[in-house]
Amino acid sequence: MSDDDALLPDPLVAKRYNVSTRTIPRWDANLALGFPAPTFINGRKYRRVRELEAWSGIGQLTQCGVLRRGANSAQASRAGRDVH
Repeated sequence: MSDDDALLPDPLVAKRYNVSTRTIPRWDANLALGFPAPTFINGRKYRRVRELEAWSGIGQLTQCGVLRRGANSAQASRAGRDVH
């Protein structure tokens, strides 16, 4: 497997975005977020790192872990939210 195909297990995906492990299935259920689909290996969920990087580059994550599509730091600040 090349570095482009690196997989990250869902618990580490949650750590990456500083959210609960319960948040990842919620993001899966919310199709509007466009969160990368999991790859199942032996019943466990993994995500492709390159897909996560592309997804997180689309918008900004707020302090509560919700993706704001097309938001920039100035817009988020005016809305009273911290952007990471």
